Amino acid sequence: MIQSARHIKIIMKTKPMKRMQTGAYFIIWIGVVFYAVYNVKTTSDGIFTDYNVDEFATGWKVLGGKKKDVTDFDYEIITYTVHQQFLWLSTFSKRLITCCVNISRFIFWWIVIDFLLHFIYSPYLSYYPVYVDRLDSWTLCGFGYCMGQYFHMKYVVSYGISTTLAKFENIPAPNTPKCIARIHLYSDMWRYFDHGLYVFLRSYIYVPLKKVKFPKWCERTFNHNCRQRLACMLAAPLLALSAISNFYFFAGMDVGNIFFKKMFDGNTQRLCMLLFSLYCCCQISSYIKKREELSYLATKLK
Repeated sequence: MIQSARHIKIIMKTKPMKRMQTGAYFIIWIGVVFYAVYNVKTTSDGIFTDYNVDEFATGWKVLGGKKKDVTDFDYEIITYTVHQQFLWLSTFSKRLITCCVNISRFIFWWIVIDFLLHFIYSPYLSYYPVYVDRLDSWTLCGFGYCMGQYFHMKYVVSYGISTTLAKFENIPAPNTPKCIARIHLYSDMWRYFDHGLYVFLRSYIYVPLKKVKFPKWCERTFNHNCRQRLACMLAAPLLALSAISNFYFFAGMDVGNIFFKKMFDGNTQRLCMLLFSLYCCCQISSYIKKREELSYLATKLK
């Protein structure tokens, strides 16, 4: 929420980045993501030739018997919950149109996750640091991105179904998390993912430091777009470190150490490519956030 009239004036006067510039950042960031994820998919295909694995089940018949990763027990609970919703919907479908539409939305995303688990085995890889240590830089980055997106989508489905039912009963419930690929500040990450943690961070970290701003000479010397580029340059390494801290949470100490060692082992070219990719992500994230603020203002001023 926008807190002050001064902030509103700044946003209204801000000129958005040129479309070609924004498009270039977007294409670079999406291209990096797809290439890295493709490398993870290729690595997943090689698991069965390199290892004898038992943590896989027979997948969808339409995929020709493709194996499915069933390593994550939390996801199997979500699968059971989704199956229960099919029974629930068949009972109340006539009078709960809005609720049914929302639950159908989250069931669609559950189907997407289930489909991708036949091709990208990131939950399985997170349990085997020896295998992760053999991945090249692109595949390792893709693996980290897949872990984050898998964690995000898992809770979009579980939170989405539960909050939809809560809202149907007129119980206040938070919104589902926003996509992690379009957020570069972890203050925003927790704001939209774990609101309780966000309140703690805001009260005990952000508020005491909220007076830290760009120096006045910087505001006089550079226009908004230049200041945004500078902010994104500073945010890129912070985003890398924040992401690696989450990898420790997703996959444990050994896998987290592998990420930290390979990302900062002295290879300047690899580090520069990583930071430039994250810089593009920061630019796209800042652009989307600015558009959301302008949209919020437009609705308030009507």
